[in-house]
Parts: sequence; C-alpha cells; structure tokens
Amino acid sequence: MKHLKFSLPTAAACLTLLLATSPVSAASPFKFTSPRPIPTVAPGIVRSCQARVVSIQNRLFSLIRMSSSMLDVFSAHRDESRKHITQKVVVPSGKTVPNYSTLIANIATKKAAVSTAWTKAHTDANSFSCTTGDPKVLLFQFRTDMQNTKDALKAYRTSI
Repeated sequence: MKHLKFSLPTAAACLTLLLATSPVSAASPFKFTSPRPIPTVAPGIVRSCQARVVSIQNRLFSLIRMSSSMLDVFSAHRDESRKHITQKVVVPSGKTVPNYSTLIANIATKKAAVSTAWTKAHTDANSFSCTTGDPKVLLFQFRTDMQNTKDALKAYRTSI
C-alpha cells in the first residue's frame, strides 16, 4: 500500500470540514451573536425634519406659552376667590365653609399636577432634535404631554 501524504493546508481543510459538520459543534451551548445595531433615522426624514424645525419649534413653544399663561390666569382666579371668601363674604359675616380646607388642598393638588405635566412638556420641547431619536415619536410624545397638561389645566380650573 502506498502511504498518503497530506500537506498542512489539506489537513487543516479536512479538520475544519469535520468540525463544521459534526453534531457537537452544531449543538454548541454558546451562541455568538453580534449586538443589535442602533436604529438610525433615514436621511430623508432628517432632511424633512430639518426643513421644518423652525416651524416645529415655534409650535412647541407657543403651546408652552399658552399653557403657562392659562396657569397664571387660573392662579389669579384662585387668589381672587380665596380673597373674596376670606375677606369679603364668609369670614366677616361670621359664617364658615365646612369643607374649606379640603377644597384648598384639592386646588393645591391640581396645581401641582399642572406643574408636573407642564414641566415634562417643556423638557420634551427643549430636547427635540431631528438627529437624536425618531422625530415622529418625539413629536407624538410632546403632543401627549401637552394633552396631559391641558387635561390637568381643566381639572385645576374646575377645582377653583
């Protein structure tokens, strides 16, 4: 019989083929996966967002100004109604309001809810950018925050 001569590259190729097709390597408990890529925004969406960024920023800050002015007006109404009750009608005549402290606490709670919602909306408006995150998602988040602020303002107005 003749002795077969194997060269080193041929032996390495045979060994690689043997290891690649063996069931042990196929059922390996180690799974090497690459980390998920960071999602990026399509260039067309970024360009579209950048073309409208000034109008978007104006809209965001006008909504914030509107809610801030509403909060100021409602606070002025609260102060006037408190002054009216304590100095003009109820207290000078010797009458009392049985649940006055509960009403005042309710108003303070509603004002705190407005301040929290307004702060969140203001933070989201300041962090708006076309390059970080998805602009569509950021706008939807801001819209949700502003709706929460408006709902909190309605509840505050009702409590006054």
